[in-house]
Amino acid sequence: MLLVGQPNVGKSTILNALTGAKVMISNYPGTTIDISSGNAKIGGKSYTFIDTPGVYSLTPSSEEEKVTDRMILEGDYDFIIQIIDATSLGKNLILIYQLAELGKPFTLVLSFFEEAEKKGMRVDVAFLERIVGVPSVRVNPVKRRMEELLDRMDDARPSHLKILYDDHIEEAASGIGEVLKVSGLSKRGIAIKLLENDPVTMEMYGNERIFRIIEDYRRFHPNIEQDIMVTRAGHAVVLGEKVMEVSSVGRNRLAWLDRFIINKPIGGAIFSALVFGFIFLTLFYLGGWFQDTLGSVFDLLLKIKPWLGSTNSLLRAVVENSLIGFGAGISIFFLH
Repeated sequence: MLLVGQPNVGKSTILNALTGAKVMISNYPGTTIDISSGNAKIGGKSYTFIDTPGVYSLTPSSEEEKVTDRMILEGDYDFIIQIIDATSLGKNLILIYQLAELGKPFTLVLSFFEEAEKKGMRVDVAFLERIVGVPSVRVNPVKRRMEELLDRMDDARPSHLKILYDDHIEEAASGIGEVLKVSGLSKRGIAIKLLENDPVTMEMYGNERIFRIIEDYRRFHPNIEQDIMVTRAGHAVVLGEKVMEVSSVGRNRLAWLDRFIINKPIGGAIFSALVFGFIFLTLFYLGGWFQDTLGSVFDLLLKIKPWLGSTNSLLRAVVENSLIGFGAGISIFFLH
């Protein structure tokens, strides 16, 4: 099973929670990129979990993303577990559409959902599951709350999400699909990745016939990659708006505070008193500290004055005036 997600969504923590921290680290063949994996027995069945490098998209732009893209395309796994940070749901949804297009079974796992709720954000997990068509669960690996994922470990399935691109892109994808030889993945999904000029997909599935089809369509549709990306991003925004509820609790508290300060005379008086009190206490204690510090500076001047008297007059004048000027400037700034 592959753990897939953006950087910092908690994949490594979830891997440790699933495997009991019995994790092995190795380099992906032909690279210096680390891959973590571990084994676990869940419900009497043995599983191997592989933590893939974090990706923002399956249209790779870095070596780490290329490794993850290749691991997904090679298909040496039973299903994918996509981890999503519930506090920044919108950034993660494009990856859902890309996995859906490839036709592989996967499960959605929401991490940091408690932090999201504290910020007034709540993901309607049941609604998300109905829209995407794959199991959607919440976990907190830090507190070992993994029950929902463990209970549904074998429920992963392909998503029924589908994006309809413009006619030219759909025609090109259909023409590419007719000449593709793919096993275990959606021909349409691979065709879309080829149209996006995905370097890993090009290397694994590209051939002269496919390249000719792509170039033929580029003549009258030169921005295929951008159009696919924009269309997918638009669908992700709509999906996020459907499943994310932003609570008004936090905003209502701030609105109440604003109204209390601005519209109520007593609120403005209390706020002003607190501000001036803070300023006074800060200057009083901070000024006292600087006063003591400056006293030490002048004590130093008195101690070195006998020594200065026996030195060059120019050096004496520079040192005395520097210390006096420094002390006076600081005093004026902080005490007035």
